[in-house]
Amino acid sequence: MKVYYVNRSDRDDRNYLFRGAMAAAGFRPKSLNRVIAMHKEDYPDRDILCDAAAADGFPEFFLYQKGQTWPGYGHLVCSWSVMRCWRMIAEQDDVAIQFLDDYYLRVDKKELQRLLEVLDGFKIIQLAWHTRDDVFFEDKYNLKLPYRADELKISPVSSEVYIGAGHGCSDWALVLTPEGAQLILDYMKYHPELNTECALTGMHHAFRSIGGIYSVRDNNPEVIGTTVLKPDDNKWVGHLVEFTNKQQSDLIGTHEQTDA
Repeated sequence: MKVYYVNRSDRDDRNYLFRGAMAAAGFRPKSLNRVIAMHKEDYPDRDILCDAAAADGFPEFFLYQKGQTWPGYGHLVCSWSVMRCWRMIAEQDDVAIQFLDDYYLRVDKKELQRLLEVLDGFKIIQLAWHTRDDVFFEDKYNLKLPYRADELKISPVSSEVYIGAGHGCSDWALVLTPEGAQLILDYMKYHPELNTECALTGMHHAFRSIGGIYSVRDNNPEVIGTTVLKPDDNKWVGHLVEFTNKQQSDLIGTHEQTDA
């Protein structure tokens, strides 16, 4: 099982902490694939960023985003990096884990493999997620998405997971098959309103017939991506931000901005 993790080239503190934490969980160095994050400092404004990302192979999503005010600039920088990661997974032949660099697998690799074997035929599993009622149910950003809340249902295959991603958003910690990675990329191509954090939830709502999507139950849905995920919040995923020499997110202050 390969691991793809997004990490800025100037954040070796996070790079080596992540690699060490994943080694402790049972992953060999050769299975850890560092995906260099795009630097927000290299793109002076939203239009320049979107043009560059479109030229990198994601024209439908980023050319649409040139004229929008949400998601913010920081989310777009992060989304470009994550989409590159998903593309790598879609182009290979095996199940992979995708992380942002300040998260890690808290359980042993064998524990995760046990869950994957139980969920035979899965496409995507959210190992950590949080609710975004502001996007999907309150329509705070006037996206006019025809989505509604549905009851979270426990999978009959495993009591450790919910079916789908009905209330959950995450691009921090996912298990993806190549098919699952391509499904999200295709959704973002034809429905470019949502960034990578929210795209899986959007896809679940728009295409409920897509099976094989799960979200772990042992997770605190109130913990957002820029706050520390404590041990009691999630069985599967831990947070490394407290151990870096820069605890603050590289993108804080830019998440909801239109421009850099």
